[in-house]
Amino acid sequence: MNLLQTSNDQFTPEQFQAIHYQGNNLLLSASAGSGKTRVLVERLLTQVKEGRSLLDLLVVTFTELAAKEMKERIEKGLKEEINREPEESRRHHLQEEVLRLHQANIQTIDAFCRQVVNRYYYLIHLDPTYRLVTDETEWALFYEEVWSDLKEAILTEGTAEWEAYYSDFDQLYENFSQGRSQQVEQVDQLIYTFYQKSRSHAHPKAWLEKSLSWYPRGENYTESPLYQEQVKPLVTKIFKEEVMVPYSLYLEKFPSEMPGKDEEAWQELYEGLLGYEKEMKNLLQQMEKGTYSEVYRSLADFPKVTFPKVKLTPKSEAMTAKKDWSKQFTQMKKRLAWDKIFPFYAFEEATLGKMLEESYQLANALVRLTIAFMEAMEEKMRERKVMDFQAIELSAYDILTANQGDNEAIRYYQERFKEVMVDEYQDVNGLQEAILEAVSRQGVAHQSNNRFMVGDVKQSIYRFRFAQPDLFMTKYQTYSSSQEEGEEMEGCKIQLAQNFRSRSEVLSFVNFIFSQLMDESLGGVAYYEEAQLQVGASWYKEDEDYQTEVLLVSQEKQEGLEEGSPKASRMELEAELVAKRIDWKQKSIYVR
Repeated sequence: MNLLQTSNDQFTPEQFQAIHYQGNNLLLSASAGSGKTRVLVERLLTQVKEGRSLLDLLVVTFTELAAKEMKERIEKGLKEEINREPEESRRHHLQEEVLRLHQANIQTIDAFCRQVVNRYYYLIHLDPTYRLVTDETEWALFYEEVWSDLKEAILTEGTAEWEAYYSDFDQLYENFSQGRSQQVEQVDQLIYTFYQKSRSHAHPKAWLEKSLSWYPRGENYTESPLYQEQVKPLVTKIFKEEVMVPYSLYLEKFPSEMPGKDEEAWQELYEGLLGYEKEMKNLLQQMEKGTYSEVYRSLADFPKVTFPKVKLTPKSEAMTAKKDWSKQFTQMKKRLAWDKIFPFYAFEEATLGKMLEESYQLANALVRLTIAFMEAMEEKMRERKVMDFQAIELSAYDILTANQGDNEAIRYYQERFKEVMVDEYQDVNGLQEAILEAVSRQGVAHQSNNRFMVGDVKQSIYRFRFAQPDLFMTKYQTYSSSQEEGEEMEGCKIQLAQNFRSRSEVLSFVNFIFSQLMDESLGGVAYYEEAQLQVGASWYKEDEDYQTEVLLVSQEKQEGLEEGSPKASRMELEAELVAKRIDWKQKSIYVR
């Protein structure tokens, strides 16, 4: 739906479309400083002005502070609209929405899940008198108590736990700990981390068991999911981008001819370089279509890449050029990422098969022990009537999907929420996505599409909390940029790339640095033109004196400290350095 925008509108065309677009799921990819919070608030206000109630919307923020600030912005916007609105009935509607604001579902995903659990706990026979544990230390002690009790039972001969899990326990600890207490603790931590990771998915036990499918057993490694879906695509990508591309760029610049006495010798040198490129193309073809064993042999037989040796006339132009190009060849060769490729083909396929079988046994032991720990934790949580945030989210999902998704809770939320809006979507995990999908009208009932998701995959910083930026990227790659009505599509995407916060000098510097560092493996997106920050702040005056500076801070080297004095923190050092730089700037202005 392309809407007409007036010439005096305060929003960019992309912001305007993001505010008013309806009719399908919408993904808003909003770079830093692009006004995404303003757009989100304006979208809410626009729907309220058109007669919708705030109670008809679910707005999920990442922090409680963000929810509070959004409510404050909405309240301010509503009051401004009330003062501007001449029609009494519309003004009365806006006044009612101000009063309803404290009831609006503008909250974190944790708060929403608590609401679901507190309201519909009986659908999964949950005790409503639970206590939410928010203190990390208390929860760590709780975990240690449960794990210690489980370990003791596993190590006590004759118990049910000993019968079921001792062989798994013995195999895992024998492999990792080798009798050293520090490494025993690391195994404990591994199980706890695996347990926490599994709980970021809608079906933790199923996710754990499915993870074993990556270990091929009794099958051709070439045809295994591990090789076909993980190893081969990764290695092929590395080989193309970090071996073939640097070599091809070097070859493109290399002069194919050298007139004079050394013409034939130079041609021989050039053909030698072309020969390596041909070998690389053959190897790429094998990586894409051949078996593991074929690639393994081809890598073993691949000729050593060296600058070709030819005889040239001493002190000639050709000899001078050869020295220069030989030096560039050496520099280019250092950048070729062969060291990233060879580890994937370090063993013959038969040897690799035996190693993977052993790895499967260890992984299976880890999965079984993690599930045992999960069940012990669930039992102890029921007994103590305590839950953590992840347990709340899992319970909320169980409620929403109870009776195969045919229950009063899911009907209530799907009928109530006309739109499900999510801020910082790049930091959502699999479980949270399943919950949001369920309460939206594309969830269990698959009725319609009413999701609005805003975020920036480049700013995903919560992977340690098991956020899955690939959820964002999957939609970004499959949603259409077109907003035409009647077009069949999973959803629509809009890009907000203009930055209204910073000067062009800052943005140019950031784009330069990130374009060297960021790709799909680091940052979730290739930092090409579409992903780069664009200048939106046209009000800054152009001044050639504005140059981007890089200030380096060393926390280790702190001079002038008295003996025994604590070192300043990194943040304190940065603040001091910036303050000194500002002071110097001001003094230099006065001098001029």
